[in-house]
Amino acid sequence: MEAMHVVLKYNDSLYSVDTIEEHINVIKKKGKVIWGIIKPNENSPGIGRDKIKTINDQIQNGIEIKAFFYNQGHIRGIGLISRFWDRDEMRNGQYIEFIPEYYRSDINKCVGGIELREITKIDDDSFERENLYQHDRTERINFGNQVNPMYVFEKEPRSYFSKKGSDIIEDIEVKEDMENTYNTIKDEITNIKNYIRSSGFLYDDNLIENYYLSLKTKPFLILAGISGTGKSKLARLFAEAIGATAENGRFKLVPVRPDWSDSTDLLGYKDLNGRFHPGVLTTFVKDAMENPQKPYFFVLDEMNLARVEYYFSDVLSIIESRNKVNKTIVTDRLLNRELLDKDSFSEYGDIYIPDNLYFIGTVNMDETTFPFSKKVLDRANVIELSDVDLDYAFEDVEEVSPKTLNNAFLRSDFLMLKDCAGYDDIVDDTISILKNINVVLGYYRFGYRVRDEICFYTIYNSMHGLMDFDDAMDYEILQKILPRINGSSISIKKILIELFKICSGNLENRFDYDSDVSEKMFEEIANAKYRKSCEKIAFMTRRYEEDGFTSYWL
Repeated sequence: MEAMHVVLKYNDSLYSVDTIEEHINVIKKKGKVIWGIIKPNENSPGIGRDKIKTINDQIQNGIEIKAFFYNQGHIRGIGLISRFWDRDEMRNGQYIEFIPEYYRSDINKCVGGIELREITKIDDDSFERENLYQHDRTERINFGNQVNPMYVFEKEPRSYFSKKGSDIIEDIEVKEDMENTYNTIKDEITNIKNYIRSSGFLYDDNLIENYYLSLKTKPFLILAGISGTGKSKLARLFAEAIGATAENGRFKLVPVRPDWSDSTDLLGYKDLNGRFHPGVLTTFVKDAMENPQKPYFFVLDEMNLARVEYYFSDVLSIIESRNKVNKTIVTDRLLNRELLDKDSFSEYGDIYIPDNLYFIGTVNMDETTFPFSKKVLDRANVIELSDVDLDYAFEDVEEVSPKTLNNAFLRSDFLMLKDCAGYDDIVDDTISILKNINVVLGYYRFGYRVRDEICFYTIYNSMHGLMDFDDAMDYEILQKILPRINGSSISIKKILIELFKICSGNLENRFDYDSDVSEKMFEEIANAKYRKSCEKIAFMTRRYEEDGFTSYWL
């Protein structure tokens, strides 16, 4: 059966805007947009439910459904449809943030809405006008009639988008045992925060947003801090809140032992008889690959009790090999051929780290643990949980049930900076700040990997409206740049002072490299542009002044 598509007619002069551009701008910020089908008044006839069902059924079957935007005699653009909304769904206002502001006041005149994930403009519509038909292949479409929307078919199917129909299916969850994901990312994060709170745990404001953005940017993060601050509990509760538990096999916490000197405990080994014994990570990876729609979480508890580079470097390198094959993120093979015997090769020979597997490491930084190399720090966001408020208030908290979310909630959209076309303004703003920081870092300057991942973080933050841009940059400076800095030379103090000036937003600040400056830094934190980073820099500077050495790990 041929796919049914939609022609949407519009008039730029009605609101004196570039209609298509306004909708594209919402997609850039929110990841999707809803194109309202507006009629002259609130009592105008609605959209036939049979048409809405047909379009939505096609989308759920993985078919690429298009909207053709018609204005003043020409098709001006084409959109990728991810959902057809009826009159009631449009008018209840639940999805108002995905509607361009210029016609939100007319939402009660909407008889339906088309949710779009991509829109592309076209200059020459001669192919499209010849390619579209209505009831039979000989009937030309009368675009000039008053019917809106019109339902059309393609003689020759053509794709215009980076996303495909199967990608849309992953985004909107069609599994019967999963929750509907038409809630916004912000709504889902609010539910996660409420679930964690109802479990008796309180974390700093924006921590869960930061945790989410860090995992979406790169499927490996580190939770650092003194013992007993809830690092392992945070990893467990976040996973539980979206449906991954130890009971259903999608959450696994593995305590790291001090005697780990290679990857055999994780990946496996071949015994003296040449038989392969899979490690705990190998079997977990295999399970995750067999259930690609659902997220899996692998937690390395106290991961720096052994040297991370000794037992985890192979995995880190494989994570870096991520690339897209037919819109699926894959990596190099997890296991070397030499490690496997003949029987195990068919079972484990082709496994790789799938895009629904997320690694979290918890660390305590004290005299019993090992420091991290730049190889590890470059590849992770380091979230520190060291601020402790011992006050406790007994209160009645409403119990919140966990949800079961699709992996589209966490899966990375970007692997390289070239994937971020359309977000040029955010990339430019982010790189401008990073260039200024890199100038003062000297030996500790960072490369393209850190640049790209910080850009991904700020783009995701903007797409989903989770934090102000400055707050997002503050977290990334704190988590991706400051952990690299340590040493005892005077150059370290100079770097910290110059970084403080950038992060405070006051480049005119005058600090004497030869005198104690940390107290002056603490006095200026309240008015700083990046307050969290400034506070950490002030602590690092104080430690240098007191001990002659400093590092991120206080």
